[in-house]
Amino acid sequence: MTRPYDDEAPMRRVAPLLIVLLAALAVILAVVAALDRAWGPQGNQTRPAEVRRAVAPTLETAPQPQLQDYLAQKQRQARGYAWIDPDRHLARIPIEDAMRALAASSTEPADVRAAYLMGADAPSKEAPARDAAQASQRRKDKPSAGDKVKVKP
Repeated sequence: MTRPYDDEAPMRRVAPLLIVLLAALAVILAVVAALDRAWGPQGNQTRPAEVRRAVAPTLETAPQPQLQDYLAQKQRQARGYAWIDPDRHLARIPIEDAMRALAASSTEPADVRAAYLMGADAPSKEAPARDAAQASQRRKDKPSAGDKVKVKP
């Protein structure tokens, strides 16, 4: 006849393993507590009164008018002409004119045209004004929808 619980692990082998695991857990908790005390937030210390009574930031109650003004200013900048740096012959032109100038055919190589349009080696300070005049002339000369346009083969 077999004794009950013969197939289970003897307690003599399990007890030392449990003691080692509990000791390791105690060491880990002690290390975590020490690190938390050394590096953790200092919540128990008293703070100065001015820090405790921090003022909330003032928020705009109705930011829509300021947003509309800001967007209108950006639209004026995107659609207008202005000097960015006159010494370097760098000017701001409307986006549509800049895209047309980049896409337009020219006898100059593309890199020379791009350098000119970006403000490098511009021939004179009058160049942006001249370009603006040419752009407005092109707008006037542009055929309307009713005009017949001849295309060369």
